[in-house]
Amino acid sequence: MAAESEIVIRFWGVRGSIACPGADTVRYGGNTSCVEVRVGKRVFIFDAGTGLRLLGEALLANNGAVDADLFFSHTHVDHVCGLPFFRPAFLAASRLRFWAGHLLPENTLKGVLSEMMQAPLFPVPLDILPRSRPRRSITPTAPRAIASSAAARSFRISPTPSTSPASSIETSSGSATVPM
Repeated sequence: MAAESEIVIRFWGVRGSIACPGADTVRYGGNTSCVEVRVGKRVFIFDAGTGLRLLGEALLANNGAVDADLFFSHTHVDHVCGLPFFRPAFLAASRLRFWAGHLLPENTLKGVLSEMMQAPLFPVPLDILPRSRPRRSITPTAPRAIASSAAARSFRISPTPSTSPASSIETSSGSATVPM
């Protein structure tokens, strides 16, 4: 069994703008951005590209309902297009918290995701997700305490010169930084 503060990272999507899964991309993967970070029993997801669908299937196979924090580095299509196909988000028993640090003051995460998940782009609106509340915006560079997590103490989005941030999770035994 994993230690309470052990960090395990799995890449479900590493591609840029266009998903291209197939025989030619098996070695490095063909899905767009999605990284799973586990700290003990806690699940943190970084970006919701096409890899999110596969992560969702794996989470459901192991656990049923999902309790996770989903962090958006930014909301370009290739980083959010997996959300409508993430089956755990549609289960009433799942509990998802959405975070972003790049939209305020002009936009909100709920507003941006709602625009993607509405006709004519998608037949199912964001508001149908039972317990997913995309309301949390955080200030880049300021550590943010992650509520209800004994394992992970804080999360930080660190801007980079290219404006694509890196995200860090700090635990009692160390930290992990995920470039996004």
